[in-house]
Amino acid sequence: SIDKLMLILQIEVEYFRRLGIPADFVGHPLLESLRIDSDVKAPSEQRQTARKKMGVTEKGPVIGLLPGSRDREVATLLSPMLDTVRILKSSRPEIQFLLPIAETLPWDPIASRAIEAGVTPVRGAQNVLKATDMAIIASGTATLEAALVGTPSVLTYRFHPLTFTIAQWMSNLPHDRYYLGLVNILAAEEIFPEVLQQEVNGSNLSMEMRRLMDNE
Repeated sequence: SIDKLMLILQIEVEYFRRLGIPADFVGHPLLESLRIDSDVKAPSEQRQTARKKMGVTEKGPVIGLLPGSRDREVATLLSPMLDTVRILKSSRPEIQFLLPIAETLPWDPIASRAIEAGVTPVRGAQNVLKATDMAIIASGTATLEAALVGTPSVLTYRFHPLTFTIAQWMSNLPHDRYYLGLVNILAAEEIFPEVLQQEVNGSNLSMEMRRLMDNE
């Protein structure tokens, strides 16, 4: 029923053209929305500017926690993220954590859990990614935002087991080459470590975050 399909990911073009659908790659809108900071010369300067806006001190590493914008995502991912906070703080109490709460979610119940764990709740995921040294992110557009602003991240997600199995089967890729994150899919390699399914817990997430912190 369409005459032309305009795509925001280059890798999709050949797929749709094989189906006989006229398709062109037109670029990703994130590249436009992130140009507002084109005057910032380097990621370090960008971080300092974002931190001043958010009132974040420079006393230690700053980590962002992005559990997603849907109720189900937060219900699944917030607890292991907060467990990760407790584990990391036990050895590195100077680490600061920011948790952006999406406008689509209720503020009070999420913010209270965050504060109890020593995490600062805020609004604005994109600003958090600009302000932080690294992040733990639910798979989605935010992973691409993190890459574009230069924030090293660990990607995480947990599907219903049947959904995940079907997705792997439909991808027609070997399991050791199956990536969930946009950054990894586009690069065809693991740029952001992926912690998925039954592996999603505080122990595994904190281990990956320590690897990032120790990696110059």
